[in-house]
Amino acid sequence: MGPGSTGYKQAARPEALDQLVDHLLAAAPWLDCASYEQDIRGSHDVFDAVIAAMTARAAAQGQTFPAGEADLAAARTEGWIAIPDAPVSRLRETSAGELIGCPGGTSPVRFWRGRGSGSL
Repeated sequence: MGPGSTGYKQAARPEALDQLVDHLLAAAPWLDCASYEQDIRGSHDVFDAVIAAMTARAAAQGQTFPAGEADLAAARTEGWIAIPDAPVSRLRETSAGELIGCPGGTSPVRFWRGRGSGSL
């Protein structure tokens, strides 16, 4: 996943989560965390949700490894864990190769916290 990814869910290693967030924001400078950055830095669950949302975007854009022939039957009944096969920078592209998100726009990842919603 990147530098500092080992032990980021351990309370004794809060710096590991900070390092991962720094790595993510450096890899995706277009990711607009706005007022949610402290939530992401403060909770591995929130960080995991952001990564899951970005992975879902990658899957929707066809930017993940497909199930192989030998795995198709099981994938259809049990599901398939999508693993991105493209750099995070490609998440800003539409299927037509157009850029979305920034500057000044909304990011391709949206999430909800409590009653409000925000863009990442």
